[in-house]
Amino acid sequence: MKRLFPALALLTLPALSLLRAVTTSKPALLAAGTTEVGAIEVERTKKYLETLKIIHDEVRELGAYPGENFIRGEFFIGSEDDDDTYKDIHVSILIQQQDIGEKMKVQVTSMEPGQGDRRVKYARSSKNLVCLIRGKNIELESSDFKEKDLAGLAEKVVRAVKAKKKLLSLSGSGRRGSPDWPAPRG
Repeated sequence: MKRLFPALALLTLPALSLLRAVTTSKPALLAAGTTEVGAIEVERTKKYLETLKIIHDEVRELGAYPGENFIRGEFFIGSEDDDDTYKDIHVSILIQQQDIGEKMKVQVTSMEPGQGDRRVKYARSSKNLVCLIRGKNIELESSDFKEKDLAGLAEKVVRAVKAKKKLLSLSGSGRRGSPDWPAPRG
């Protein structure tokens, strides 16, 4: 099967089992690009992997903070304004170079408001996802998310990252792309 579909080496174990189920029952339909239900699921899998690659590229473009040997980004999912006060989903992304490629960890934390002040938020739950990026290829190593939820979440993260990048380009952040680059923060 890997000779027919060389990209299979990059798919996750759940995606491979789904693909095996589809290809063993109707291989000609998948190869022809059918809209069979199983083939749609494989396309969704490919879609969220492509979106994770976009997230990686967007965050990597921000560059590392001065003195750090990794790239770090903090974002909030919600409306596309610069006020994060009432946003309830926090996203932290770390990218670090390793011998085998770049590893990207995405942590999504759901926040809930405190008792006295709605602006004070406490972590309710966190979920992680870890990817390995080698050039243009991306491989999902582990995920606390259900596969069906990844595409929607990845799209929301992309919007949050792009909104933050736009904000950083307008303000002096000490990061690549901002008016005070390459001067350190301070």
